[in-house]
Amino acid sequence: MLYIRENKNLIIRRAISLVFIFCCFLLQSSGIWIPEIFGVNAFILIPAVVCVGMFERETWGAIAGLFAGLLWDSIAARGQGYHGVVLMAAGFLCGFLVRYMMRNNFMAAVCLCGGITIVHNVVFWLFYFVFAGIDGAFLPLWRIYLPSAAYTLVFLPIMYFPVRAVAKALRREPMGREPEEE
Repeated sequence: MLYIRENKNLIIRRAISLVFIFCCFLLQSSGIWIPEIFGVNAFILIPAVVCVGMFERETWGAIAGLFAGLLWDSIAARGQGYHGVVLMAAGFLCGFLVRYMMRNNFMAAVCLCGGITIVHNVVFWLFYFVFAGIDGAFLPLWRIYLPSAAYTLVFLPIMYFPVRAVAKALRREPMGREPEEE
């Protein structure tokens, strides 16, 4: 009980991050609120994991990435387990880089999200198109996977600023109140 009282803001912040990731999963998988443009989908779970990882650091970023990846894998047609592993590594990497090497600002989020999205899409394309021996494997890369990286970056500001606001609002709980002087 003492742990809950002392870490109330931390528990609330992490619960909000899981609900946020679940809502992003629902938006990504429904296809209603995020339109498909010329056959290109936005993978909004990637910027969600990047933002959570940047503000919650490496351990919770990895947990949030694993949660998002397992949700994505639960409905994926191929790549069972791929999204879980990649998003877990992405959440850990974002938290680690922000803690030790980068500043936590919007430009760092753009670089991390763009790089992780391109790596995610290109490695997925390599495993499930090139290594599988599918004829015409370069067409999906140029028509679907690389444009989806750009389309995914459009949703980064929509996610970064609310996650930052929640993280700042619930960052630290005051240790105690100073007695009021009369």
